[in-house]
Amino acid sequence: MSKILGLSLLIIGFLLTNSFLVSSLGLSVYVPEKYNEISAGERVYFEIDLKYPENPKRKDVELIYEIKNLKEETLIKAQALRAVETQASFIDFLITPKSMREDLYVIEISIFEYGKYLGRSSSTFHVIKEEEQSFEKYFYILFAGIVFIAIVVVIDLFRKRRDN
Repeated sequence: MSKILGLSLLIIGFLLTNSFLVSSLGLSVYVPEKYNEISAGERVYFEIDLKYPENPKRKDVELIYEIKNLKEETLIKAQALRAVETQASFIDFLITPKSMREDLYVIEISIFEYGKYLGRSSSTFHVIKEEEQSFEKYFYILFAGIVFIAIVVVIDLFRKRRDN
């Protein structure tokens, strides 16, 4: 009987001590729609929402930002230190390298509290062709408009000369 009681107390003690090790930290990262498609070399802005309800006082947490390709290769890595109480939301950014190819990329945020890993969240964004090509489109449209107006002016001048 005492063995069963001792084993029961050991199991209850184990469950109680391990329940304190469970963290209810909530971390999410979101890339706003405006920055879902960017050109290589531009900034990608992202919003971080951190909920840490079991944290009764202000603590410093370390955030590690990584941009990875779909092969899980890290292209950019940065870190930030933030003071957090029960919740925090903030916007941050990373500058993408000009060497990034047109593709889908993952921004991954990992959070640590005094070196202890607490969690990770990720979001995706696209790198598209540079904006210079859309500048060329606008140039051709503007050029076509100028040529059209010039043709109308020349036709009008010829018509007025003929009428005189």
